[in-house]
Amino acid sequence: MSCTIQDIARELNLSTATVSRSLKQNARIAATTRAKVAEAAARMGYQGRSRRITTQTTSQQFKVAVLLSSASHKDSPNTLRELQGIQSQADDMGMAVEVDYAVDYRHQPYTEADLAQRQAMLDHLQKERHHAALLLGRHDPTFVAALRQQFVPVIALGWKYPNVEHDLVSSNNMTDYALATQKLAELGHTRITYVDECYKASFHDQRHAGFLQGCCSAGLAISEQHFFSADGYDDRGNIRDDAIDALLAQGTTACACANDRVAYLLLDAFAKRSISVPDQMSIIGYDGMQPVGQSQLRLATMSQDFMEQGRACVSLAHRRITQPSSSNWSVSINGHWSAGQTIAP
Repeated sequence: MSCTIQDIARELNLSTATVSRSLKQNARIAATTRAKVAEAAARMGYQGRSRRITTQTTSQQFKVAVLLSSASHKDSPNTLRELQGIQSQADDMGMAVEVDYAVDYRHQPYTEADLAQRQAMLDHLQKERHHAALLLGRHDPTFVAALRQQFVPVIALGWKYPNVEHDLVSSNNMTDYALATQKLAELGHTRITYVDECYKASFHDQRHAGFLQGCCSAGLAISEQHFFSADGYDDRGNIRDDAIDALLAQGTTACACANDRVAYLLLDAFAKRSISVPDQMSIIGYDGMQPVGQSQLRLATMSQDFMEQGRACVSLAHRRITQPSSSNWSVSINGHWSAGQTIAP
């Protein structure tokens, strides 16, 4: 059964009029509400005429597709902030935006239905003559390559795809993490463990490099710091007990985590062992996600301006459309330090 405006209204507890106006990009509707409606419409498979979010149409108007990764972006508050920034900047620049979900990259090997859905999306984007594609979240590199070959310029937010020509908007990972590491050093921590994620990503490598840079800037001996790799996780992405044992045996007094997800895993692991945070162990994260239902402690982290990153994606798309022959561009957005309640001397 196809999704209707009424279905979206019930899902978000909004009136049908508000949903309809949001999908038509009515400027009287708050950008946050329009972002929520756009995400829900894409997730629920709404295909009505109002699905395409547009500003006033002109013969010179540029149209971009925003493709969400269902694996990493479903129900994410950061996605809504990114979409809010994208829609706000599109309003300012007179650009049209269409939002959709891509095939979940974790479904590999893909079924025939997955492949048909992916091809249908490529055909639709080509038929509608979009001028650029904005990729939010982690996508299958083969899909990105097919998109680039068959379609139009690609602007990725966060994720870098090897061997594919595309522009990139990201956090200022190295500089941000160096500053976060120095915050721990200022509190007197001299034995810090950098806790990596269970999967590889270019931005995690940059944060690791930022940790090393921060240690050097603070005068900490690299030989006395420790590194927790992907080997410390089980197949489900949870931290193994023996890895926690090894971490504690090294005399660690603070953990610098690759992102907030890892930091929350450590908070739970230490709580089960009756290790008090921050009295006995300090923890910092990265992203500023603060997931609902997690630890009651407010995490010390490098918070990211996801709305500004969304705005930068649209600006970069416009730049790419008007200067198609230029080399690849990369834009970094600075984060800001949030002290939280998980660090202490």
